Amino acid sequence: MSNQKGSIRLELVAIIVIAVAALLYVVVTTKSKEEGRACTEEAKLCPDGSAVGRTGPNCEFAACPQISDETAGWKTYRNEEYGFEFKYPENFVQYNSGPAVILALASSDSCVDQLEKQTGIGYPEGCLYIPVEVTSSNRYQAEGRGAPATFGGISGERFVLNYETATQVRVQANRSNLWYFVAARFHPSYASAESEFNQILSTFRFIE
Repeated sequence: MSNQKGSIRLELVAIIVIAVAALLYVVVTTKSKEEGRACTEEAKLCPDGSAVGRTGPNCEFAACPQISDETAGWKTYRNEEYGFEFKYPENFVQYNSGPAVILALASSDSCVDQLEKQTGIGYPEGCLYIPVEVTSSNRYQAEGRGAPATFGGISGERFVLNYETATQVRVQANRSNLWYFVAARFHPSYASAESEFNQILSTFRFIE
């Protein structure tokens, strides 16, 4: 009877050892396969325009880069009558620029003073001017001749005019039978003016 119990115990120990060994084999084999598995070369487009691929044992997409809100702290201009709003940097100031312009911004008070004192054609160096117009007709008569552009979420056109002492970038679009024009005017030596204008323009949106 004692020999029989001892035999049963040995059999149980053997079964346990075999089960543990089999489990370890499965775990090691699976991990080895996962580590050696090549991920597909798919790419996911991130909000900042970059792309990330799949990585890791589960071939999941890598995290997109964190985007800091560079417009945080900017002022907001909102026009209920014509149904639009956009943000602009704190240092920009409003100034008068004729009856056709509903809003004109300059990158500083100094730029307003320089523009008022300036004689002749052109714009002061280091200054950015942004006039906004809304009209019932396309007063520039240039429809269909500009580069395609998205403006406030709708299709529009973009024009770039270069002169010796002045550059003008104008974006225009038609919405609900109204023409919207937003322009950047600056001296050609102002290298970052267009990128600054693009950042402001990216915040433009139409409201109900």
